[in-house]
Amino acid sequence: MSQCEVQVPRRLAVFTCKPKYAIFAYAILAYTILDCKLFASCQLGPTVEKSIYTQQYGLFLATLRAARESAGLLQSELAARLNVDQPFVSKCESGQRRLDFIEVREWCAAIGITLNELTASFEQTMARPQKR
Repeated sequence: MSQCEVQVPRRLAVFTCKPKYAIFAYAILAYTILDCKLFASCQLGPTVEKSIYTQQYGLFLATLRAARESAGLLQSELAARLNVDQPFVSKCESGQRRLDFIEVREWCAAIGITLNELTASFEQTMARPQKR
């Protein structure tokens, strides 16, 4: 086997090998770089948009915000009921932080509505024609 070692001074890979193995080391390095570039430029299968960025998730957040406002709660009041801080509520309502199912259920309880009521309101919002 080759007695190559890789030294990385100043972020450059420098191979120190016996001369007859240098061409193999260079070929492996060139192939690896090319393979990485090709892999990075390829899309493996169809790209799926994350649900947090979809129009439907935006409508869900609007429904959640409207439910809070209908209950007459400020973000700080909802935060106190959820035992979190107000910026947490703000980030969730603006879509910067995603809510999971259990959290949505807790929000509904804190607002004073059922999960079924929130779902029905969301379905009504989804049924309305949306402006683009």
